[in-house]
This record gives sequence, C-alpha cells and structure tokens, in this order.
Amino acid sequence: MFPTEFKRTGYDAVVFSGKSETPVYLWIDDDSVQLLDASHLMGKSPSETEDIIKEELGDYYLRVAAIGGAG
Repeated sequence: MFPTEFKRTGYDAVVFSGKSETPVYLWIDDDSVQLLDASHLMGKSPSETEDIIKEELGDYYLRVAAIGGAG
C-alpha cells in the first residue's frame, strides 16, 4: 500500500541528506511535511510502531511504512 499512498501525496521521491542526532520519522499530510521525534518508537515492532503513530496523530486511516529491529 505504501507506494500507492505515497504517490497520492503528490511527491515522486524523498531524499534525505545528513543525519539526525535523534531518531525521527517523516510525516506527510497534504502540504505539510515534518520530521517528528521517534525516540519512543525504538525497539518496537512494525505493527506496534503503526499503532502508536496512528494513536498519537489521531488518524487511524493513515499509512505507515516501518522497519523492525533488523533495520
């Protein structure tokens, strides 16, 4: 689902440059693009991460692409 949903944002690609000093995740919502704190997500499984993000952002229809501990 992620590739299709990402394309619907209107962007064709995301390029990250540099390194964050703390864990972050990318939040794209219409014209708003933000890097949000992800330190509380460290060590969580992809499904736990998805549940936590949906809860904190209050949007249960959003799409999450997450990697597990091996990432």
